[in-house]
Amino acid sequence: MTVREAVLGAIREGQGQWVSGGTLSKGLKVSRTTIWKQIKILQSEGYAIESSPKRGYRLSIFPDILSTEEVEEGLETQVFAREHYYYFKELDSTNNYAKKLAADGHPEGTVVIAESQSSGRGRRGRQWYSDPGQGIFISLILRPPLPVNELSRINMVIALAIVDTLK
Repeated sequence: MTVREAVLGAIREGQGQWVSGGTLSKGLKVSRTTIWKQIKILQSEGYAIESSPKRGYRLSIFPDILSTEEVEEGLETQVFAREHYYYFKELDSTNNYAKKLAADGHPEGTVVIAESQSSGRGRRGRQWYSDPGQGIFISLILRPPLPVNELSRINMVIALAIVDTLK
């Protein structure tokens, strides 16, 4: 675990309460300056961390950002993204990347996510517009024991599950 991950974890565990820089420094065996630098990095990534000279640091609101930590924290799955999860700010195509991983033997449940794609593809090879800030682009490796003519139903089931989750 990196110092950044440990600082984020400690502040998250504080559940909105102040966590002193001294406590973080002693617990992680690093200087207060190192803690301060990690806080600045987290803030630049979109975490709303307040600081107070007498009290320390606290996460004022949970971020609405796409990050490995935030995704892993919210996972309630048994298969998807448990072992293999790949996140990119930008990628040519999540589908192409997932196909390469599948060909290399990555297991079912591998997830590839990008905030934008430079060469995204839709059904029947159509261009898929995936500009930054306009969506989350995901490809999954599935190995279902279904006949080929029933595979198209999987997309509908996954789409409905995503809609239910977002509600």
